[in-house]
Amino acid sequence: MNIQVNRVAGKLKELFADKIDLSDVQENDEEISFLSRSLALYGILMKTESSPEDITDSITDGFHDYGIDAVYCDDDQKVMYLVQSKWSSEGKHSISQGDTSSFIQGIGKILSNDFEGVNDKFNHLKTSIENAISSTDYRIKAIIIYTSNQAFSNECSEVMQKFIDDVNDGIEIISFEVVKLKDVYQSLADKTNLSISLDNICLQDYGVLEQNENEIGYYGKLSVGTIAEWWIQHGTALFSKNIRYYKGNTEVNSGIKTVLLNEPENFLLYNNGIKIVADKISKAPIGANGRKFGMFSLENASIVNGAQTTGTIGELIKSIENSIENAFILVQIISLESLSEDMNDKITKYSNTQNRIENKDFVSLDPFQKKLQQDFSMDGIEYYYKSGYEIKNTDNSCSVDDVAIAVGCGLTDVSVAATIKNNYGKIFEKINKSPYTDIFCTKNNTSYIWNCVQIYRIFEEANVSYQKNNSSLRRLISVHGNRLLLHTFINIFNESFSLSSNFLSEDDLNQIKQIIMSKLPSIIEELIRIKLDKFPDAYPANIFKNGNRCNQMFEDLKSTNVLSITSEQGVLV
Repeated sequence: MNIQVNRVAGKLKELFADKIDLSDVQENDEEISFLSRSLALYGILMKTESSPEDITDSITDGFHDYGIDAVYCDDDQKVMYLVQSKWSSEGKHSISQGDTSSFIQGIGKILSNDFEGVNDKFNHLKTSIENAISSTDYRIKAIIIYTSNQAFSNECSEVMQKFIDDVNDGIEIISFEVVKLKDVYQSLADKTNLSISLDNICLQDYGVLEQNENEIGYYGKLSVGTIAEWWIQHGTALFSKNIRYYKGNTEVNSGIKTVLLNEPENFLLYNNGIKIVADKISKAPIGANGRKFGMFSLENASIVNGAQTTGTIGELIKSIENSIENAFILVQIISLESLSEDMNDKITKYSNTQNRIENKDFVSLDPFQKKLQQDFSMDGIEYYYKSGYEIKNTDNSCSVDDVAIAVGCGLTDVSVAATIKNNYGKIFEKINKSPYTDIFCTKNNTSYIWNCVQIYRIFEEANVSYQKNNSSLRRLISVHGNRLLLHTFINIFNESFSLSSNFLSEDDLNQIKQIIMSKLPSIIEELIRIKLDKFPDAYPANIFKNGNRCNQMFEDLKSTNVLSITSEQGVLV
């Protein structure tokens, strides 16, 4: 046995002894099955802050396993990990092309919510998997891990990348990573000492944090390139004392990325910065004659505030060819050495309990919102457009979110519905430009807006009910296609009921409810047909985030008779 492989085997046995179910394995295969399964689990441990006890139920390896050896849904990071592992005692074998194809096919089935013929281990994880693939903010990470340092073959890499590109279709949902023996060995060695040291930190224009005349830390500006280096080297281990991890491409993180790419010189002004605690801070003599710059080293360091900024910087710089020049970030570094034992927890807690400002909060600056509130009030309807609202009675009240979704999806331009699905916060990015001005404008009177909101609520209730009674691809189309479906229904009813003329009556609303409930299943079936015909390999979540594809699907829907409503139902065909 290869000496590094032998050492890895020893460490895996320490971590997972008596924790892995081998009841489905023949006795003479138990050793290799244990090591292969524990390697799959360690691939998850490398990417998360989970414990072995947290993930032992993630094993799916066995007959009818779709080529997937472990599945783990991390609700903190909003990432579903799909792992294929290969144990080679000699340290000479990577993953074959056949294994790669099997892995790809298995991932494809999972993304289609297809569990037909799968083993019982998958059924145990089915609810978590369905929640992940139905969520709009979950990402998928495919990990291929093996105990050799041989390269992942070009043929395997090409077919894997093609599958990833086809699924993503311009919007990153899934990515893959190859983990070799050297990576596993290094990680296991590092795990024996989880303490992270950050050395040679060059703070520019720094100042001193004092408490009772004692220096307890420093603050200053730091190059974002340094932050990226930390992320690439340490990953989520940087947040060992934080209450959250990097969440990926959220609305806020997309904004951070936009500033870095378009206004790097202003990043320092726009971003709140990060806060780091360390057991001890050492300052080098260099630069001691001033505060222009100082060199610092941190022992057992952790970023306790700024996980999203750190992860966004790291992931962005990893993905682009050139470095980002002239971009700095404000950093606080605090030494716990002279502070009371409970200060680490307090600093972490209170640094992360501030209210976050979102793009939507700035609509309060738009005079039209106040006018809309006044107009609604004259109609006996309460309208809330400032954050912190609580709707207690939906019979006579609605919010800026209700209006943005209902009216936005009701616009003739179906790409707005795709934008709402893909990045809802983008609606509010610029309140003086489209699509915001198309939604919140004088041509949309309170009758039209309120009627759209009413239809939106009726549709949501019907769609949720449909999801509870359906599974597999039908459920995925219902979940991810909800904004296109809402666009479809509002456009049908706008033509049939003339939504701008008067408030819909109770009879109208009951009729609309009946129509939605009767037509929803057939429309979804038609969308499934279109999806399989036009975009067979695309992940449903991405189809409905793409304006062009939504437009294609809607045009195809209109070319059928599925959108027609019979005269017996009281509306026009």
